[in-house]
Amino acid sequence: MHITYETKQTETEVTDPNIQTQIITKKEAAAAILQAKHALEKRIMDLKNEQQYITQTCVELSLFLHKNAITPYNDDLIECVNHLIREEKNKSACGSNNQNVIDGLERMII
Repeated sequence: MHITYETKQTETEVTDPNIQTQIITKKEAAAAILQAKHALEKRIMDLKNEQQYITQTCVELSLFLHKNAITPYNDDLIECVNHLIREEKNKSACGSNNQNVIDGLERMII
């Protein structure tokens, strides 16, 4: 038995439409997930800014009431904040990295 023909290797690229659709779908899903992640990060940042604004407004109102109240102001709030500052400083002495918390609490009573 003799072989009377020659074979040559050729490279061809075949694109399966089902696989191509799945790839596009996965890319779109990844893009949608990334877009949702950015939207959530923006929402978190907005809420943190709002929380900071509300806290600052409460501090200013508290100081205003303390200075201008006809009846004695409830000093328990200031004592509570001072207690929290002492607790955070004790934690800091034990190795906790909470200087931002301490600074925030001290700004509340200034």
